[in-house]
Amino acid sequence: MNDPGVRAMEIETLADVQGKKLISLWPKAGQAAVQNGIDAALSDCPSRFSAFCPAASKSNLSR
Repeated sequence: MNDPGVRAMEIETLADVQGKKLISLWPKAGQAAVQNGIDAALSDCPSRFSAFCPAASKSNLSR
């Protein structure tokens, strides 16, 4: 995760998420959309997804 991603997710430091799978940062209800986006990117296909994700600071963000 880069610095803009850390700020967008309201994570205090990269160490808070380092070593975790990206999909684990989303609630179960949004994980399929996240995984589909990851799979598309790994296949060199442009993709977007939108899913609810509470920020680390507990504010409610929609990604």
